[in-house]
Amino acid sequence: MVAGTDLGRREVPLEQIVFDTFGAGDLTLAGADDRRVTELRDAIIPLNEPRYVSTGEAAPDLSDDDLVLGFVAADGSAWAHPHRILNFHEIVNAELGGQPIVVTFCPLCRSGAVYSRTVDLGAGPEVLDFGNTSALYQNDLVMYDRQTLSYWWQVRGRAVVGALTGVELRVLASSTTTWGRWRREHPDSSVLSFETGYRVDYGRDPFAGYRDAVNAGRTPFPVAPEFLTDDRLDPATPVVVAVASGSPWAVPLDTGGRRVVALPPVDDRAEIVVVVSGPDSVVFESPDPGGPGSGLRWEGDRLVDDRGNTWNLAGLAVDGPDAGIELAQFPSRNQLWFSAVAAFPAIEVVGRD
Repeated sequence: MVAGTDLGRREVPLEQIVFDTFGAGDLTLAGADDRRVTELRDAIIPLNEPRYVSTGEAAPDLSDDDLVLGFVAADGSAWAHPHRILNFHEIVNAELGGQPIVVTFCPLCRSGAVYSRTVDLGAGPEVLDFGNTSALYQNDLVMYDRQTLSYWWQVRGRAVVGALTGVELRVLASSTTTWGRWRREHPDSSVLSFETGYRVDYGRDPFAGYRDAVNAGRTPFPVAPEFLTDDRLDPATPVVVAVASGSPWAVPLDTGGRRVVALPPVDDRAEIVVVVSGPDSVVFESPDPGGPGSGLRWEGDRLVDDRGNTWNLAGLAVDGPDAGIELAQFPSRNQLWFSAVAAFPAIEVVGRD
């Protein structure tokens, strides 16, 4: 036990969980004591009960090419989280559209994922609240839940040390895209406010040039060599990851151009369709044969289907016989390739061309 975390329950070596001590020397969970672990908790401050503003109020603080992590709640409400804020806070505990969720982002993996905070631990549903351990595993954020102080691997959404070891959070549909695109497709979106209550220069990018370093094999914290040397893609290639019927798939996002990628069928049925437009992507459940969205494809700069509809990247039919219909999104994560291989060793790559 250290600082309330049961180290006897774990599925990764404690020596491989490495704390960012912010210049105070090397420290792993195996060698940490109560005082240091407690001191480092939430040194990178998560946002709890965050403030959101309208797109109009957010506009002066954002440019069209700023990246946001977007989420559409079950009630249809849209929520945008600028990377410029997530770079410095990494975790946002919120209730959006009536759903208790946690928005997570690790700048060292460029990994954006939204998870449900509701888990069933056997005695009924429980809502967890998350903080930042200041530790990393495979160069990725390690969170903790405040209820049991278990450690959670962010890109996997899985508890790896502590009482909840082996429990996985339910990943929700989200997308990483530009502010310009998100605002056009979700004009009524709420946006995480830059008025966080903390004195941070959100205009500064501390990770400029970071991908070049990763592609050269240099990461700030340890990564198993096999994850950095998987030669199917460069280690810092951004990918969108979806798990269908237990099989993980990755679609690279920086090969340029537009394409629609239908993932190989699992159990004799196609599960999902990934639509890529340059660095943007969105993942949809496969449309019914002959129904709205069937035969989804790019024709020039228009996303069309076999029924004569035109779609936007939010999955809304904006023109045609089915105008107003929306395709259902499928849960996915955005991250760099090395972290996808680390989280899902059996992952396959599709849609490179």
